Amino acid sequence: MILYLLFFRKGFANLKLLSRRPDLDSQTILFVGALKSSLVGFVVGACFAPEAYQFFPYFTVCYTSVLVAMTKEQEASRVLAATSVTSLQGAFAKAY
Repeated sequence: MILYLLFFRKGFANLKLLSRRPDLDSQTILFVGALKSSLVGFVVGACFAPEAYQFFPYFTVCYTSVLVAMTKEQEASRVLAATSVTSLQGAFAKAY
């Protein structure tokens, strides 16, 4: 049971991390809200019915993990692009 609860905790922690990011587009914000409401709805529904063996919560938490990984990758690519542009500008300035 502890692992099951930690699993849900990680899903909610991922969603909290995503909701605090200021650079998300509107579709991602909408998806984060939908995932949060899905997890809350499942947790409330699971209090009244044995739902531990359904695949739905596992997929939902997996979506949160993938979304966090995607946003981190996008941020890393933005930082890389910004540093490469500034290094190119610096190299160009040194050459001339």
